[in-house]
Amino acid sequence: MVNQNNRKIPIKPEKEPEDIFDFQEKGAERLAERPVERQPEVKKEAVPELKPEKEAEVEEEISRLKAAPPPVPSVKAMPAVKSPTQIEIENILSENLQDLYLTMTPAQRMQFKQKGEETASKIEIIIKSVKVKVKEILNLIRDWLKIIPGINKFFFEQEAKIKTDRILDLREKELRGKQK
Repeated sequence: MVNQNNRKIPIKPEKEPEDIFDFQEKGAERLAERPVERQPEVKKEAVPELKPEKEAEVEEEISRLKAAPPPVPSVKAMPAVKSPTQIEIENILSENLQDLYLTMTPAQRMQFKQKGEETASKIEIIIKSVKVKVKEILNLIRDWLKIIPGINKFFFEQEAKIKTDRILDLREKELRGKQK
């Protein structure tokens, strides 16, 4: 029951038992007096048997399906072609992280790998531009390293700075190679 202020009003039983145990005993006596109702029995339907010629067809179809390889989808994914620069960036990013990578779950590994490849491609675009935004590269690497569970803040800051410096050195080498 609810009053005007939307508060529930407790409903009291008409007669309260003197003792809770007394109430439970009376309830048990009432249950014992009731007749037990039986559920009607469910009849099981007979499974129709196959005729011998149909049975042979079914067996043949089953063996054919087991022997045939599953159909190959017609849509083929194009393998991502990575440039040598992107491969070098991925190598720089993955340095000193083998132990941490092995401690991750398979789902975390997959996420870490995908985010790493995405980060490497973004970094490649940045370093190929005329004006390099170092802060942007550093932020990309930080965001990628934050995926590692339980990583020390100082460790990933230091790693991000080291990896950024290595990537900038890579860019300098590429620019020198083009000038010659």
